[in-house]
Amino acid sequence: MTRRHGASKAVVRATSALLFSFSAGWAAHGGWQLLLRNDSGSEVGLKAAGLVAQRVAPIVATDKGESVTNSVKVPRSGPRVEQVRREEASGKERSALGWQLGAQCEPAAGAAEPLVDLAQAQALERLQLPFLAPAADTEALRLAAAGRASGRELVLFVSDVKRLNYAASFMSNLGRAGLSHHLMLGAERAACERMAEARPAETACLWHDPSEWVAGRDTELYRARAKMFHLDPTFQMWMYRWLVMSRLGAMGFNVLMMDTDVVVLGNVYAHFDALPLRPYALLFATEGWTDTNLQCGVAYLRGAAAPYGAAVRALASFPERFLRVIEHDYPPAHWIHSARNMTFFWDDQNQMRDTIFSAILGADVYRDTYCAYAMAVHEDMRKADACRIKYNAHIREAMGFGRGLGNGHPQWDNRWNVATPETPLAWRTRFGIQRSYEQVVWMPLAGDRGERQNARFAPIPEELGGALLPPEGARGELSRGLQRVLCADAQWGEAMWLARAAVGGDMAAAAAVHTVGPLDPAASGEERVALLPVWLANHWTRGRSGLYGAQLPRALLAHVTNAADKILTLKALDYWDHAAAAQLLPEGAFFRRVFADPATPPTWLKVVAFAPGGVTALPTRQALMESVYLPLALVSLLSGRAPTFPTVPCESGWISGKQKAVAPYQFPHCRTGVCNDFRVMVIGSVSAEERSEEAQQLSQISATVGHEAGSFIDPGRVYHRAVPEGMTCVPFVQTIPETEAERLAWGKYCAAQATPNYGKAFHAADLEHFVRLVGVHAKPHSTNLLALGGQSQLIEDGTVSEATRSADLPAAAAAADAGLAARVSFAELKAALKSASAEQVAYLRQPLALSGVPADLLRKARGFCSFDLEGKQYGSSQANGNT
Repeated sequence: MTRRHGASKAVVRATSALLFSFSAGWAAHGGWQLLLRNDSGSEVGLKAAGLVAQRVAPIVATDKGESVTNSVKVPRSGPRVEQVRREEASGKERSALGWQLGAQCEPAAGAAEPLVDLAQAQALERLQLPFLAPAADTEALRLAAAGRASGRELVLFVSDVKRLNYAASFMSNLGRAGLSHHLMLGAERAACERMAEARPAETACLWHDPSEWVAGRDTELYRARAKMFHLDPTFQMWMYRWLVMSRLGAMGFNVLMMDTDVVVLGNVYAHFDALPLRPYALLFATEGWTDTNLQCGVAYLRGAAAPYGAAVRALASFPERFLRVIEHDYPPAHWIHSARNMTFFWDDQNQMRDTIFSAILGADVYRDTYCAYAMAVHEDMRKADACRIKYNAHIREAMGFGRGLGNGHPQWDNRWNVATPETPLAWRTRFGIQRSYEQVVWMPLAGDRGERQNARFAPIPEELGGALLPPEGARGELSRGLQRVLCADAQWGEAMWLARAAVGGDMAAAAAVHTVGPLDPAASGEERVALLPVWLANHWTRGRSGLYGAQLPRALLAHVTNAADKILTLKALDYWDHAAAAQLLPEGAFFRRVFADPATPPTWLKVVAFAPGGVTALPTRQALMESVYLPLALVSLLSGRAPTFPTVPCESGWISGKQKAVAPYQFPHCRTGVCNDFRVMVIGSVSAEERSEEAQQLSQISATVGHEAGSFIDPGRVYHRAVPEGMTCVPFVQTIPETEAERLAWGKYCAAQATPNYGKAFHAADLEHFVRLVGVHAKPHSTNLLALGGQSQLIEDGTVSEATRSADLPAAAAAADAGLAARVSFAELKAALKSASAEQVAYLRQPLALSGVPADLLRKARGFCSFDLEGKQYGSSQANGNT
């Protein structure tokens, strides 16, 4: 039975056998009064128990913008304590709860009511699954986070109903990597409910309601302004995930947020906590080695190191800027009135780049946001590049920056800092990095608003969009409300961590709730944002260099976002959970019917495929189309069998951009030698020597992983296990037709999987899974279609009859002339199909040059992927496939 949100209040307020309570109220002098109450009702001060509460100068907001500093209480010892004592001695006051845009935190409401008592602290560790609740409900968010976290660590991801197959497979990957402490954000309630139904024991899901951002916070105002700005729910969801992530950081959690097309390929915390990356409070993936253009597919926030710090505040600037825009009344001539209706405007990649760059500069900028608008207005990418170059020049001139990474390129080219720490030997071996590439690109984050108002920064000229955010004095209720929410989260988080430590009797841990170590960013008073090295976390632009297809993946986090077919990429790499993904597809979907229930083999389905190694190295894409894809389509049309699109030899003449393979692998070279053709991906080992070396490295990782960060990860279940001994290439089927007209005719139904009538074809990875389910195997001596492609019966006296030639398939005929395909008549094909009708899997021995195919049937075959399972042509029904 699915657990609904209403039950959470009873759980949170559950009584405890310990009969302890934790009271946290504001004393008359404004500091925290932290007391333990024992079962006899007498109060025991934490001081007597060896614990003194810490509160670092919270600031109280006033209507006039004045601030009043509360007293400071600190633990007895530790590096953080000494720092605060030095500041007190010198008369300085450190603002830890200050909000970057000027509003400051107020005391917690209700001095007499505890924020968290000990019974609640115990209950927070016992979250019952499945747990479903609206994300706007603060109590539910706190309960879910505290109940799902592993210590301070949380994994956060987002999904809507259409992409639950991605989310389900992603959850399986997290489980293999030992990251079961995850929290899902649903773009709508139905996404949470469907996931909970499929995976009840793993699901804690908070859904986003587009009409409400925080329960009880100016709901009607938010709804009205969102409607005025025509906010698409998807873009609201993108904004909302950063709001939730920053709220969790304010509560003191470390949050790793990933897109669901990311694969975890190792122990992330062992890497994030190692010296090369440990000094950074905020980590983002990037798009390229010399590109400081941060990417939103992977982000890590260390909320535990500085719950009220610059990193949390910088991240919270994303939703804060969003709220400030929609709450402001712009003059009629302002460009935002036309931009707000364009989908790109709320794109979180553009907005986040502007947000983080603003936090670095200490001044609000809107480069990617405005330049994307300029591109849309002129429908010309060159306009966007010219806009960025001008914007960068203004920033350099105003801030005194020189050119940094990406000289002259219209990306961020401010002067980022480059750290060159010596990485662990195991990293250098696994990721193939040389000393010259051991770099971490980083920048310090500005602090509170007073520090961020950089006087050197000249106003943005009107030709670059001018100022987008309204003046500070024009702040509305929505953005003010966000400040109050973040402050309340921070206060609750501190009380919760202290109470949880007290429940466990670990007074030292309680005293060190916010004590930081010498390598933590807050130890020096400076927090930093860094870009994850591209050899550690990368997407398909880099991944197609062969980083993932080997026995040992040469990356920690693989993001397949730029692949021509993301699902096929994950399947070919053996990172796709067929059953889990299929269960979340709609009723009637082809892959759901085939794979959703592993206990019931899909014996009703018959398949046609090429025998292993049967496809030869054809010279052109047209030859592949005519002698491989069209025969498969024709067999499917004649017999109802599901076709299987095969892998091809990487030596195929149509595959371009080949280089010399590099083994052992060295970043950033091409491991496989086939890295520049976006139409294919490579799986398998380059050589026997490479395979042996990788097996040895895997053995070493298996022996040491338990010492890195706990033995919660099983390398044998994480790393790729089923790679071929030699290299093979996986074509992205929709890219194979030669011309745009051919691609449109061929269609995309074969690749799509997310809607009921789509996805009627297998790829080689699907066939392997299917064969395991139904228990059949490729048998070369089988009496099925293997007979086709053997000794041709149509060749007599060394001559080829005219009947075997086909003007309709010239590339196939040329392949036959070169000995790369077998000549087969349409009549032979039908006869072979009849004789193989009982076979579960009918195998073709090699490519076929067919002749005598009826024109209407050939026309249908050429458009095979433009028809769905009901025979409707592409365009006659809605296309929403995940490709």
